[in-house]
This record gives sequence, structure tokens and C-alpha cells, in this order.
Amino acid sequence: MNELVEATNLDCWQKLRTFIDNGRDVAYFIGSGLSPTYPSWRNLISRIGEYFQEHAPDAPHVAIPNPDEIRALLPGQLQDIFQSFRESHPHAYVDCIREIFEAPPPAHNPCLIKILKTQPTLIATVNFDIAIEATAEGCNVEIDSRFFPTFLYDRPIQENVPVVMHLHGKFHQQLYDDPDRLILHRTAYRRWYDEGDKVLVQLLSNIFLGHDVVFIGTSLSEPEMESFFRAFRKLRATNSRRQIALLPSKAKLDGNNPDKSVGVLRDEQSRDLADEKEIGIERRRFFSKGDLYPGLHEILSEALGQKIIAPEPRPFWNEV
Repeated sequence: MNELVEATNLDCWQKLRTFIDNGRDVAYFIGSGLSPTYPSWRNLISRIGEYFQEHAPDAPHVAIPNPDEIRALLPGQLQDIFQSFRESHPHAYVDCIREIFEAPPPAHNPCLIKILKTQPTLIATVNFDIAIEATAEGCNVEIDSRFFPTFLYDRPIQENVPVVMHLHGKFHQQLYDDPDRLILHRTAYRRWYDEGDKVLVQLLSNIFLGHDVVFIGTSLSEPEMESFFRAFRKLRATNSRRQIALLPSKAKLDGNNPDKSVGVLRDEQSRDLADEKEIGIERRRFFSKGDLYPGLHEILSEALGQKIIAPEPRPFWNEV
């Protein structure tokens, strides 16, 4: 079993190193997997519901499914529930987003540290949280933090100062006047993806036409991203940019049944090849070796080692 794990992770970091060494203006697309201390969209439903009960008890009631029902919801149905919160009490909705996602993480994510210390041109994310900003501060890495739609330009202003772009927005004061600037609920998705000039679609096109992109901490299953890349594949004939995604395997580290682990991994790799042909993103599996992806940290250490130039992390916050 250990041989399978090591061989799979070896292949992953070698492919990543080759991708980066041969890349042009490599950027990173960071998913929620690197922000494990913040709630997933499904857990966020319960968190907002609890916040409303405490801070907006007189707001129109929002029906919240039970945990089993929430797990079965499709992405569009999640958007509809967040839409109900947005309509019930917009101010409390924004306040809750602020309280949850502006809270600093309890510790730095080691994978974020590795990425930031290479000072890439761009780190893009659809996360609302400040984990990247907090980690950059802890590592003494200067960044230029931007959020959609206040700042749409993805190029850096200063050399060696990475742009961190929150593509679906994050908390800012203008949300109180216009909650649809936060892309979480139905009307926000419709406004920025489907209507008018499709501003977010254009921004995504600029990013993926201007960078070779590494996806980390995302399953690539977000419906808006899938639909974008299916449309984007039409440009492959004229677009020389590349994308690679590092995805954790669901194969269990079970030494008593290695054949089953091999089977799960092979099935995943087979689906990855089919998805790559459909969407155009190369996919490489790795074994996480635990809940916080220490396997991924090892892969990044091997693949990025010679490119890490920033100083070692300093303490997150001084003890009072």
C-alpha cells in the first residue's frame, strides 16, 4: 500500500514541477479545500440559519432542510436557499457573511505557505474567507488583495507582489447597499454569469487566456466552472494556455485491502482522462495522508522547493 501511495504522489509532484518549469506566468486557483476551518456551502446554510435566529428573529422565516436533505441538494438549490436569506433580511445576511469569513483562521495552512512563498503573479479563488491574506501576513509576503466586482483587473501593479483575486467577491461595506455583489445566491449568479455583459465570464476568460493555471483544493465540480470550461474549450485550437488540477484520491489507505484501493484510484484516473477531454484540464491524483492534506504539502514542497524565496513564517499574532 505504501508503494502505491508513494508512486502516486511522486507522479503528481513530478507532473506539477514539469508544468511549472515549462509554464508561462503560472497562476494558482485555490479552492475551499485549503480553507478547512471555514464552513462549506452546505454547512453555511445552518450557520446563517443560527445567525438569523439570534440576530434577526423577526425576519421572515426561511425554511432550512435537515442535514440529510442539505447533503442531497444540488448547487442550484443551495443558491435558492441563500437567495431566501438574502430576501428575508439583507443586512443580517451580509453581517453573517462578515462574521464568518472575516474571522482569521486559527493557523496557517502549510500548502498556502508554500504557494505564497513562490510569489506567483496571481492567486485566484472563489472563497470569501481571508485565509490567503492572513497567511501572507504571517509569511511576510506582500500581496495585492482584490475582490470582484470592485477590481476586475488581474494583472499585478508591482513586481513580485502577487495579486489575490476573490472572483466571487468577499465582505466589503458596499454589500449592505448591494448584496448581489457577493456571488452566493441566485440573483447574484444570474447578474454576473448570465445577464448583460457577463462580466465574470469575461474576467475568467482573461485569467485563463493569460496564465497557465494550477488548481489546488477544488474538486472542479462547481457548475459555473464546469459550464465555463465547456464553453472555453472552443478556444483550445487557438489557445496555448494549460491547466492542471491536483485532486485527492478517495482511495482508503487500507493495507489489508490494497486491491480495492488500486481499483478506486484507477477508476478515478479513468474518469479524469474523460473529464480532461471534455473540459481540457489535466488532472493528477494524490493521496492526502490525512484530513489536512499533508500529502499535498509534501508534493508542493518537492515541486516548488527551488522556487520558494520568501522568508519563513513569523508568529500569526502576538499573544496578549
